Amino acid sequence: MRSFLLLLLSVFGSAAWATPITYYFEGHTTAIHSTLGDLDPLTALARDDGLVITNGDVAMAGHIVFDPAALRSGAGGSGQGEVLNWSFSTLGLTYFNSGGAFHYLDFQDHSFGYADEIAQGGYGPDVVSMAFDFDGTPFALGPVDFPISDFIGGRFSTAIDLAWVNDELSMRGLQGVITSLRTTPVPGPASSLTMLTGLFLLWAVRRARLRQ
Repeated sequence: MRSFLLLLLSVFGSAAWATPITYYFEGHTTAIHSTLGDLDPLTALARDDGLVITNGDVAMAGHIVFDPAALRSGAGGSGQGEVLNWSFSTLGLTYFNSGGAFHYLDFQDHSFGYADEIAQGGYGPDVVSMAFDFDGTPFALGPVDFPISDFIGGRFSTAIDLAWVNDELSMRGLQGVITSLRTTPVPGPASSLTMLTGLFLLWAVRRARLRQ
């Protein structure tokens, strides 16, 4: 019985403290910044030697793991709320990173902004930025879980994301919009209780067999 009680505490304890949530988002690239101005991202960029810089597939998909209870500190500032990792892919390129000292979180009443100055992937961008806007004022009192049902749109961009195409043209970055946001539901008390009931029945059956 003692072992079962320990298991019970372990499951409920881990569920209670499992605050980081992974949010999945989708959207599309709207422009490629270049030395010749903004370009249509639907048109692939390729060098004369055949190397593809961007492939014309403007669809974007990614994720961000956010923990509203964690404390952050570093060159990007300190406070409550932390991004643990993120990534997104578009135009045949993937950008990603884990949270660190050189990233910035900006909480407005109705929006959450994130900028990473040591992002990886792509063509070595100096900064990757994302912003998520919500109806109402969910962050008026500080960091909280993203209210998915109130999401109204967002933006993403890369800066100083340099790729040479030819003597006249070089890519400098990209920008786009975020159109959807979702997450995988975290098991609540009801599903945890169902799982624990099953574990208890298994334990009871095993104990009865041992007594025979």
